[in-house]
Amino acid sequence: MQQRQPIESYDIEDQLVQDEIEVQNSQDISKRRLNTFIGLISLALFLRDNMSRPYIEKKLKNANEQEIDTVIRIV
Repeated sequence: MQQRQPIESYDIEDQLVQDEIEVQNSQDISKRRLNTFIGLISLALFLRDNMSRPYIEKKLKNANEQEIDTVIRIV
């Protein structure tokens, strides 16, 4: 008789939550934060002319200096 493998969850939200848990134990960036970062850069490039440091800090909660500087350099 074959043993059944546990069914993996394919729900995106479950995967993002699991990724955030794994990131807490390492120095990596979570997929959710990376998507937020990419969205902010896209917004800056295509919709907004002026991207200020306070605006970036508001959109990227707990942003460090490296993240803020990266957005400013890209834009």
